[in-house]
Amino acid sequence: MRKQKILIVDDIDANLISLEKVLLELQATIIRARSGNEALIAILNHDFAMAIVDVQMPEMDGYELVELIRSEARTKDLPVIFLSAVYSDEYHVFKGYESGAVDFVTKPYNPYYLLSKVKVFLDIDQQKFNLIETIELEKSRNYLESIFRSINDSLIVLDLDGNITKVNETACFVLGFSEDELIGMSVRNLFEEDFLSVWIENLGASDNTTFPKTEARMKKKSGKSFPVLASGSLFRNIEGEIMGSLMVLIDISDRIAHEEAILAAKKELRNRAG
Repeated sequence: MRKQKILIVDDIDANLISLEKVLLELQATIIRARSGNEALIAILNHDFAMAIVDVQMPEMDGYELVELIRSEARTKDLPVIFLSAVYSDEYHVFKGYESGAVDFVTKPYNPYYLLSKVKVFLDIDQQKFNLIETIELEKSRNYLESIFRSINDSLIVLDLDGNITKVNETACFVLGFSEDELIGMSVRNLFEEDFLSVWIENLGASDNTTFPKTEARMKKKSGKSFPVLASGSLFRNIEGEIMGSLMVLIDISDRIAHEEAILAAKKELRNRAG
């Protein structure tokens, strides 16, 4: 599971320790920085869900730090909460928001109040991550789908019971069935012999995740049989559980006919010689 990261920036160690204790219940990874430069280095090495920054720090104050964070494309939308024990007037609060902070909290702060604010931004970050992940997954699915449908060999996806869950256009063309006719059909119906039992037995062997190339005979919708070279593999979900298998089928009718023609020609030559 993804663990979110929070950057906390303060030049006083006691403040960092105190703030980390407040955030402890969030189960997030807390990364400390004791200066603006340390914070910038941390940002280069981590993807943060948000940052909590002290305003008054030597060398580079919180305002300058956040302006630098906002200037980078990768971190321009990083939510930042300012903490300040010195500045609480309207001018500095406005300056904090103007520099790009999403909130301005004055010290001493109510831990529960701060925690509730942080939770909101962590929830938003998680929702954003989930949305991006969904979009990327859909892109990958569409990409794999286009590959699946463009392969010239016949591809048949089976569930654990040997029922067809997906086919490509080549398989439909070769077998003479429509996709709707094949989906849900037991693959047993497409072979002359009980090839499914052999298939399941080989894939079920503890050391096998792929099925070696094996010749078999399939049946078209018309009833005509033809030879194929079958191979394939198991496929699993992201947890590693076996979900089914993929059959790769190559029509070898032309190869068999060619081999038979060569044998017939050799036989005829032997007969003539004899």
